[in-house]
Amino acid sequence: RWSNALFGRKEQGDTSYIAAMDANGSNEANLFEITGGAKEITCSPTGEMICYIAYPYKLTISNYSGTNKEIVPNIPNGVSYFDWSPDASKIAYTANRKLYVINVDGTNNAQIATSAEAVAWRVGEKIVFTFADSESSKIYTVNSDGSSKEVVASVGSDPQISSLNKIIYGGYGLQIKQIDINGYNDTLLFDGYNRSTLKLSFDNTKIAGGDLDQSAITGIWVTDINSEVATRLR
Repeated sequence: RWSNALFGRKEQGDTSYIAAMDANGSNEANLFEITGGAKEITCSPTGEMICYIAYPYKLTISNYSGTNKEIVPNIPNGVSYFDWSPDASKIAYTANRKLYVINVDGTNNAQIATSAEAVAWRVGEKIVFTFADSESSKIYTVNSDGSSKEVVASVGSDPQISSLNKIIYGGYGLQIKQIDINGYNDTLLFDGYNRSTLKLSFDNTKIAGGDLDQSAITGIWVTDINSEVATRLR
């Protein structure tokens, strides 16, 4: 859009929106305008709220219309990943490579791991996260109080938890794999997933991800896990 300057050079500016569409790409609509962009936009498991990271890398919770937006207080700058608890009363997040759990109202912020990157929760009691040591990027599980931290996959990235309490994750190269949350039954689902992100749908049948081309996201893609068919939605 252009400013409404009466004279002189008009300044070109960008307007950013959080938008939504059906899983087949239809009925795209802007939900509300935001300032400064957003990332990691994630719907709550209970369906009525979304959370996203906005500048300066703080967590913001909003309803779908944007009429009730609140920055979660008492968290440090530098949030990189997060996910909702199953009942949407808490959020697990990583900031400055540490893992925390906090109530959505900003109370009871607790660090539960000293080294963490990507994180997933959404289903069950266990929180899943990744951390790259000197050997590889490993997938861990931990209770929400920080107890019972365990390695469940020796190589993995971008974990997501299915409603069957299984972890869907990126394996070697372009593999998409599945493993029980206790670390058993590691299975290759399919190979050749060439996307920049791995977000599991709530019905556990699809993976959404951007197409990474020369360091720019050039599309929104949905891949069917069973058929391995990838569809570009935008």
